Amino acid sequence: MVEIWLCRRQIARSDKILTNPNPNQKSTSKPGPIAKTILILLSLLILQVSQIFPGEEALAEESASFKAALKSSTDFFKKGNIQAAFNYCNQALELNPKSADALLIRGWLLLNANKPDRAVEEFNKVLKVDPNNVNAYKSRGLVYRQLKEFERSSIDLDKAKKLDPTDVEANYLHAMGDILNGNHELAIENLNTAIKYGSNHPRLNHLYYWRGRTRQMMEDHKGAVEDLTKCLDLSSSNFQSKIKPDPKYDLSTLFFRVSIYTEKSDSIFGQLERAQSYLALGEYAKAAADYTAVLALNPEDVIMYEERGYAYLLDGQYQNSLKDFNRALLHGSHSTDLYLRMAAANYCLGKYDRVPGTLETWFKREGYVSQDSPLAIALSYSSYIRTKRFEEAHLYLKKVGAKIPAKEAWHLKCFLVLKKSLCCSGLMKEAGKPTDKAWAQAHFLAGNFYTLTKSPAKARKQYEDVMLSADKRSTEMAVARQELKRIQ
Repeated sequence: MVEIWLCRRQIARSDKILTNPNPNQKSTSKPGPIAKTILILLSLLILQVSQIFPGEEALAEESASFKAALKSSTDFFKKGNIQAAFNYCNQALELNPKSADALLIRGWLLLNANKPDRAVEEFNKVLKVDPNNVNAYKSRGLVYRQLKEFERSSIDLDKAKKLDPTDVEANYLHAMGDILNGNHELAIENLNTAIKYGSNHPRLNHLYYWRGRTRQMMEDHKGAVEDLTKCLDLSSSNFQSKIKPDPKYDLSTLFFRVSIYTEKSDSIFGQLERAQSYLALGEYAKAAADYTAVLALNPEDVIMYEERGYAYLLDGQYQNSLKDFNRALLHGSHSTDLYLRMAAANYCLGKYDRVPGTLETWFKREGYVSQDSPLAIALSYSSYIRTKRFEEAHLYLKKVGAKIPAKEAWHLKCFLVLKKSLCCSGLMKEAGKPTDKAWAQAHFLAGNFYTLTKSPAKARKQYEDVMLSADKRSTEMAVARQELKRIQ
C-alpha cells in the first residue's frame, strides 16, 4: 500500500543517517539494530492503522457491496418478498450502520410487517444521522397517525412540510390527517399542493383519487367526477413508463407501498367511487356503465350487482334492475335495502301482486318507523288497491296503525295522509325547499294520495316536484318518474 511504502522509504532514509553520519560519504553497510527495531515497530503500527482505516481499494469494494445489498433490498421490497428485503437491508447496515437510506428502508419494512413501534425507532436513528431528513419526518408522522398519536403526527408532518414545502408525500400525508380530523378544506389545500408539484410523481393517480374522494365528502360531486376521471386515465395509461421522477422520490415506490398502497386493479382504480358521484348527479346510465366495468373484473361482487341494479332502477331500466337484484340474492346478499328496491322495481313494472310480499320481508328487518317506512307503506297499500284487494288493504292499514307509536310525528303524519285522515298540507310543512331531506318523500306521498283519490292533475304536479329534489338517489324519484309516465 502507498502509506506503507512511504513509511518504509522514510525509515530507510533515517537508517542511512543513523549508520552513516556523513551524508556525502557513500555506504554499503546494512541497517543498524536501532533502524531495524524502528522499522519493525512502524511496520506493525502501520499494519494496525491500515486495518482500522482501509485503503482506497478496500473502501471501493465495501461501497460496491453496500450498494449491491441496498439495491437487492429495494428490489425484493418491490416484489413483496419482505424477508429477503430485510436480510439484504441488514447486510447493507452492517457495511454502513449510518446509512439514512438503509435505516429508512428498514423502518418501512418494519411498518409493512405491522411493527410500528420498531419502525419509529429506525426513523429516530435516521434523524440522529440526518436531523433534516424529510423522509424520516413524514414516515414517522405516518406511523404516529397509525398509533393514534395525532399531535405527534401533526408535528412531524408540519416539520416535513417546513423543510420542503414542495414535497409531494408530506403534503399528501398531511391531507390524510386533515380528512380524518374532518378538515376537508385544509385537506383540499394540501392535495392541491401535492398535485401541483407531483406531475412526475409515481403515484399521481392516488393524489387525484383522494382529492376526488374529499370532494365527494364535501358534496362536490362534479369536482369529484373530474378528479376520479383523471385518476382512472392515469391508472389505465402507461404513465409510469413516461415519467422521470425527481431523484428525491427514488424510494417512493417503497414508501407508498406502506402509505397509500392499494390492492385495487389500476384499470378500475376510482371507477366505483366515480359511479357514486354519477348517481348523486343524476347521471344514472354513466353510473351503471362504471359498475359494469367494476363487475367485469369482480363478477362475484354481490354489492356491485345491487348498486348497478339501483342505477338501472333510477334510470328507468326496471327489468335490468330486477335481474341484478336477483343476481345479488343468488350470490347471498344480506342487504335489507335490496327488498325495498326490488319492490319498487316491481311496482314500476306494474307487477303489483309481488310488492306486498317483498316488502313484508323488508318490514321484518327494518320496522315501520325507519327512514324509508313511509314509502314502503305507500307502495304496499297502493299495490293492494291496484290489484283490487280492498279487504287486504283495509286490514293492512289497521296493522300499520298499531305499529306506529304516537311519538313518531312524521311517520304518523305520513300514515294519516295515506288513511285520508290528514290533508297533504301537513306534509308540505316539512318540505319547504328541494334541498330539504323530506322533500322527495313528502311530495311523493302527496302524489300517491292524489292518485288514490283520482286527482291525476294534482298527482302529476306532486310527482313533478319530486323530480326537483336535490337528492337524486332517492327511491321516491325512481317511482315518481314511472308514475308520471303512467298518468300522462
